[in-house]
Amino acid sequence: MRDIRLLRRTILTETFPKLESKAPVAAPLHLSIIIIIVSFAVYFNALFNAFVFDDIFQILENQWIRDIRNIPAIFSQSVWGFNSKASVLHYYRPMMHLVYTFNYYLFGLKPWGFHLVNIVMHAGVSVLVFVTASRLLRGSHFSSVNPYLSPPFIAALLFATHPVHTEVVTWAAAVPELSFTFFSLLSLYLYIRSDKGSINSYVLSLVSYAFALFSKETALTLPIILAAYDFGLQEGPGRSFKEYLRRYIPYLTVTALYLIMRSYGLRDVAPVTKVVELSVYGYVINSLSFFAHYLVKLIFPVHLNAYHMFHPITSVLEPEGLLALSIAVIFMILVTMALKMNRPVFFSLVLVAVPLIPTFYIIGNSEVGISERYLYFPSFGFVLLLVIAADKIRINKPEMTVGLGMVLASVIGLYSVGTVSRNTIWKDEYTFFADTVKKSPDSAILHEALSGVLFNRGETDESIRESLQALTLNPSYAPAYIDLGAAYNKKGRLDKSAECFLIALQLKPLSWEAYHGLGVTYLNSGRVDEAIEQFEISLRLNPGFFDARKNICIAYMQRGLADKAIEHCRNAVEMDPTDADAHSLLGTAYKTKGLIDDAIEQYEAVVMLMPTWVIHNNLGILYDSKNMPEKAIEHYQAALKLQPDNAKAYHNLGIAYAKMGLMDQALINLDNAVKLDPQEQGFRKNLQKVLEMKNSAHKETR
Repeated sequence: MRDIRLLRRTILTETFPKLESKAPVAAPLHLSIIIIIVSFAVYFNALFNAFVFDDIFQILENQWIRDIRNIPAIFSQSVWGFNSKASVLHYYRPMMHLVYTFNYYLFGLKPWGFHLVNIVMHAGVSVLVFVTASRLLRGSHFSSVNPYLSPPFIAALLFATHPVHTEVVTWAAAVPELSFTFFSLLSLYLYIRSDKGSINSYVLSLVSYAFALFSKETALTLPIILAAYDFGLQEGPGRSFKEYLRRYIPYLTVTALYLIMRSYGLRDVAPVTKVVELSVYGYVINSLSFFAHYLVKLIFPVHLNAYHMFHPITSVLEPEGLLALSIAVIFMILVTMALKMNRPVFFSLVLVAVPLIPTFYIIGNSEVGISERYLYFPSFGFVLLLVIAADKIRINKPEMTVGLGMVLASVIGLYSVGTVSRNTIWKDEYTFFADTVKKSPDSAILHEALSGVLFNRGETDESIRESLQALTLNPSYAPAYIDLGAAYNKKGRLDKSAECFLIALQLKPLSWEAYHGLGVTYLNSGRVDEAIEQFEISLRLNPGFFDARKNICIAYMQRGLADKAIEHCRNAVEMDPTDADAHSLLGTAYKTKGLIDDAIEQYEAVVMLMPTWVIHNNLGILYDSKNMPEKAIEHYQAALKLQPDNAKAYHNLGIAYAKMGLMDQALINLDNAVKLDPQEQGFRKNLQKVLEMKNSAHKETR
């Protein structure tokens, strides 16, 4: 709480020391509110986006975030440790799961809740840019009267609206980048505050640094940034070597503790898995190329792409190599000159370059090249450079102040339009993958991903087209064969489907997805025993494979083995109690076994999760069998609300009324059933029977 008060006091009294006598004291607080409003405004349309790409696995299929008792596991395993059969990822990011757990307890699995938290965090980072820039640029002001034209405020608005940030803010899976940047900036700000002897600020800076490390390993660069601040911007008399050592040792201690925990969680510190092998020379020149591309994206945030393909250069003499080398040399010259002539510029350049250093380690680890989300923290240095340059122009050419303000306002406006527009690309999986495939057409992975999305949309022919394109690019890509097999299965081409799954198993013998797909194809072919065999293999390879668990239930029920079906259905319900299909299958298995009360319990659970006319109709039948016509009628009526033209529901409702002796209501509903399905002879017979019962009862009363 004390730190919050200190932060507020800084915003109110230290942001514009030269303006305190001429501007209202509350003006900086108003500026912070404006920054928050702008941050929300440019990302408001992202609230309506769905989960996309890694969100599906990291959030929807993440069992860790659904129970706080998983926190010990979160801190003792790798980032994807919640699924023992997932691809091994050598990342240690506990904060990601903690944020998701917080989101889950507030919003469940509603995408808008996760997007809202991302936007709130981005607004917080933007305010931190404001207050930190205010500390770093104390002597810089556009105007001695108007704080709304001050460099820190403009820097924060540029940061809040920069289009290159859309990947971080709009993509729920990018929360590690958000939290790492938030805690790193907070640690930097508190470290700067501790210059004046505030021990509380220093301790809180250490704590923030620890949170940044648990967010993302890139935070390991923060001590370098702190040293650059001490070397280039620290106010007052310099410290002795021993004083600096005393200041840095606690950060090094936190770093060591983090590395120990990381090593324990990953059983390694920095494993290497390369997709593209590069020589030392190739690695160096491609690092220069990456750095040049990152700088270009900061300056010109256009043609943004969530999946930049990595096309390695082989020589520095290539046009791209020469350009990358030139940019790197110019950057180093600027750093050297700034160190002697302009320390704020020097520190800004450090903020741009240093956080990018860890990104060069992953060069060649996948087919992906640069990732725009890695520019989130470095863009703080970039916006500082912009406002420092603008302030320099204003000082040397005061007559250009108005024009300069208009230019910056136009840039912020263009940034805002670009961000709002880019948010729509992340609307859902279809828009996302359609955009990435268009911009990276040579990626088999993207074509396969789009194939899966099209399949789920019911666009089977288009799905087949994308799978075939993926196989044209990479004939050995097993996931494309799996997608192709699923599409052929849906079109009824079962022989072709089985062939695709068998090829996938040749390419990837331990693919539980391929065994499952082959099982589905066999099930649809009537080869139930063979289907069960494939499902069993799939579940041995991945006991947590939910779809295989549900489909083996169906297979066992078709085989007449209700007990085995119940066993697997129970496991499915335990795996995901929120899945309506799992409850429905278990209810049907219980019904087959004659366990009516258990079946009713499961169907009632389905009604709570995802009511359909079928489930209500089934419940009506079960309550009928228990001689509870009132409850049966309640569910038949609910079925008709969901599907008003359903002949079966009208028929069953009519029979239930007849059992209660309400012949008029029975005849009305049975008549509706006959009108809706005049070919069904059973409906006509029951209508005639009830009519005879009514006439007979009428004669007896006479």
